[in-house]
Amino acid sequence: MRTLVDHPAVNIALFALLLSLPWEFGQMWLYAGVSEMSHLQGIRICTAATIGDAAIMLAAFAGVAAWSHSQDWVRAPTSSQIASFILIGLAVTIAVEAVATRSDGIFSWRYAASMPVTPWLGIGLAPLLMWLVVPLLVLWFVRRQIGRPISVRKRHELSDLRLVTLFLRLAIGRHPNDDAPPRSRHGGRYGTWRRNKE
Repeated sequence: MRTLVDHPAVNIALFALLLSLPWEFGQMWLYAGVSEMSHLQGIRICTAATIGDAAIMLAAFAGVAAWSHSQDWVRAPTSSQIASFILIGLAVTIAVEAVATRSDGIFSWRYAASMPVTPWLGIGLAPLLMWLVVPLLVLWFVRRQIGRPISVRKRHELSDLRLVTLFLRLAIGRHPNDDAPPRSRHGGRYGTWRRNKE
């Protein structure tokens, strides 16, 4: 159970659902026909859109994982991995919005007059802005939840241990090299001590 909870893909899906839902509710008034909907119908539409957002984010995560040859990239993502994660989501969103706003089906919708759109693509700015904000928040929360890679954690733990040890040595008046072994019989620490004794 613990392994499942710490899996990067599970955390991506979880935080994508939690963070996308309030955004979907917040931008709903920018779509046509909202005023005629019941509250239950609005909740259903926003929930379905949120599930779709999570699916797109999982696809973006899988794409970066395939390119990076590791699902743990999200634990310590590089700038190129973050950019790829966002760009994949943006590309899929643009395609979905373009098809949905130009077709007449069960998965189609129209923008209200209050929705600002891009001049060339005719895509609403609200769903595009979402894929510049929410994915960054998802990555931030996922990294805090599952932590850094073990190798990185060990390096930081060793660095912290060295700092604590150095601080304690200085606090009790001992030089950090007091425990160093003699370097030479005729020079260095041992040679100096021998000459002083003589």
